[in-house]
Amino acid sequence: MTRFRQFTATVAVMVLGVVTALSAPAVAAETERLYLTTDRSQVVVFPGEPFTKLSITNPNVADVSVLSPTQLLLSGKSTGVTTLMVISPSRLRTFDVIVNPAPVVSTSAPVAGEAHAVLVHRAGKVTEHLFGRDRAEGWVELGAMKPEEAPKK
Repeated sequence: MTRFRQFTATVAVMVLGVVTALSAPAVAAETERLYLTTDRSQVVVFPGEPFTKLSITNPNVADVSVLSPTQLLLSGKSTGVTTLMVISPSRLRTFDVIVNPAPVVSTSAPVAGEAHAVLVHRAGKVTEHLFGRDRAEGWVELGAMKPEEAPKK
């Protein structure tokens, strides 16, 4: 009877181990790196299986917003390093998010031409961001300003 109980206990432990291994996401082999600049954002796309959880260690360095179950917006807030964990049912991906200071001077000078304006609404406040094209036909931010308000009657 003692051998039967030992056998039953061994099988129960093995079954519990298999169930635990199957229910937990797989651990990533190595940590990937994402580079950002302060006051800039980047869309990160995760093709394939949608993620179910996100974790950012220090939201004062970088913050994350969910755009869809396979896309997130990563924003650099201050210089430093933080960890981003993206969890899906079958996978855990870990990233070192490295936020560098913004360059003092733009690396690509805008070409003279018409500026493109984008209005940004945040909690009742509106700012206007102006962009111009550089020589490589990329967009360069020229600055942000508050749009003029219409006089109140």
